[in-house]
Amino acid sequence: MLTSDILNSHPVKTLKSEISKTNIKGYSKLNKNEIIELMLKYKSRFSHIKKKEDKTKQSTKPPKKIKIIRKPKIEVPKITITEPEPEKRKVYSRGGRFFKPKEPKSKLPQIPKFSGKIKLPKEEPKKQDFKFDKKNITIETKIYGSITKYEIEYYDENENTYIELTLRKGINNLLFLEHLSSQFDKKEPRAKKGYTRAMLCNLINMLLNKKMVTNRTKFGLIAGDIGGITGKFEKNHNIKNLTKMYESMGFKKKRGANIGQQKLESNVGTVLKWCMGKYKL
Repeated sequence: MLTSDILNSHPVKTLKSEISKTNIKGYSKLNKNEIIELMLKYKSRFSHIKKKEDKTKQSTKPPKKIKIIRKPKIEVPKITITEPEPEKRKVYSRGGRFFKPKEPKSKLPQIPKFSGKIKLPKEEPKKQDFKFDKKNITIETKIYGSITKYEIEYYDENENTYIELTLRKGINNLLFLEHLSSQFDKKEPRAKKGYTRAMLCNLINMLLNKKMVTNRTKFGLIAGDIGGITGKFEKNHNIKNLTKMYESMGFKKKRGANIGQQKLESNVGTVLKWCMGKYKL
């Protein structure tokens, strides 16, 4: 008997591939809970699906030990300079005026005064390295006359990360970020810090290597438009903070967005330049 527990044990990618074998349509933009509800309506078509065993519970690895590397303290030696005291000379008068003869210059080398601060060379920040699994990618191609549209999705169930990109190729090529979520399932914990944007960078780099885009291809998004999957706008997102995050990646503000949203644009080359300095691609 097919139940929601059996379907929950499988990733979204597996469930979508099972639906694609049937004549059911309109499932590509549904989340996991909505896909399960859809499949339960047609139980007879998916009766062959069995519960997937959880391999993570069987293998328990001990936690890794964290090594703390402390920088050694730099001790500055004290410098003491001793000079012979100059001889005291009398002030002589010449023509009714008094003058003081010049003191002899010190033969010791002049050493600049120590300000008490040592400038050390700045260390370059370490680039974060995350594993990019191409098995989590699905690409759908749609043709509308002279325009070819690619729908690119990346879903990692273990990290609770979901990314959706659309690439429109025609007279004017445009790459658009439809959805970027580091907590796709609100009941599960968020992904590691930096993981979601690292996967976005790897996706863009993959499209560039496949020559689907160039460095000059326009790259756009709408900050705050996070209701592309559920159809509901989530008000707990701060548009100012989202805008600052995307501006740090090389995006610039543009006009033409609705209230509570911010349109931003850049190009693939500018965003990848930021990615190269942040992550190992």
